[in-house]
Amino acid sequence: MKIVYRRDNKTCVVNPISKERLEKELGPLNNAQYLEVIRRAVPADATDVVEVNDVAENPAMLDVVNGAVVVNLVKAKDVGLFHIRNARNIVINKTDSVVLMLNELVEQNVVNAPARLARIKEIRAELRNITEDLKALDVSQGAVDDVLPVIKRKTSEAIDRVNTLGQESV
Repeated sequence: MKIVYRRDNKTCVVNPISKERLEKELGPLNNAQYLEVIRRAVPADATDVVEVNDVAENPAMLDVVNGAVVVNLVKAKDVGLFHIRNARNIVINKTDSVVLMLNELVEQNVVNAPARLARIKEIRAELRNITEDLKALDVSQGAVDDVLPVIKRKTSEAIDRVNTLGQESV
């Protein structure tokens, strides 16, 4: 069980400690006592408190609307973009030193350095634009069941491409 609630205009998820672990600290608890302890984890000023058996999606994608936990597609898109950007930044940071080294080799007229430098620059340009496909996705219209899989697919494809480009760049 998880508890989802709204506070300070944000959706929060409580992942309570297991009853067994809690009993190691507090001693034996019946189910009512256990639920009372975990409900204390919800702040007094929380609104739209909902207990759910499972939250399948990233909590950063969720909202509570009319007492139900729902996926916010704008947030889901933002989460996808966040993951793509993190993967991209790792590869771009790794290629910084490669670009510096290749620039020096080009200046020294080393064979193949200009072609390799040009390819690294192409890779970096593609990486800088890797989020465009997901950013262009209109999530304002459409059902969660239709749009969320597209967000996940585009995110996965972009991260796979980042990884491929990362392997090629080093």
